[in-house]
Amino acid sequence: MNRRKSPYVRWLPVLLFLLSLLGLFYERQVAGSLPESIAFHALPYWRGVMATFSWIFGAMVFNQVTRWLLFDKIMARAIGGPVPGVLKEIAAALVYVAAITCIVGLVYNKSVTGFLAALGAGGVVVGFALRSLFADIFTGLAIN
Repeated sequence: MNRRKSPYVRWLPVLLFLLSLLGLFYERQVAGSLPESIAFHALPYWRGVMATFSWIFGAMVFNQVTRWLLFDKIMARAIGGPVPGVLKEIAAALVYVAAITCIVGLVYNKSVTGFLAALGAGGVVVGFALRSLFADIFTGLAIN
């Protein structure tokens, strides 16, 4: 069953992304006008939360644009049919992993080498676990 999303639901990440950018801009404008005790305690947390929201909602917007433009328009026309949903989901997961890596590294100034090493090790484990499944799938395709 292919249900279409409401246009309001499709534009919600764009609205949230713009609101988070507005929150970052507002924080920069207000930082000089607040008393020192409030500005010292509240603004760093506000900046981190708004920057995190900006990255997450930016990734959502990027995924929507990529899904609409690249997969539904360009690739669907090139292959003459719909693009498999698995490919769309893998691309979306990669965008979210990149956004999380940027949040950890750029917003919170933490090292991402451990995260990337664990991600690589997890990918190797999943690859070995699914090796026989992929072999069976491609064998079935070759037989057909």
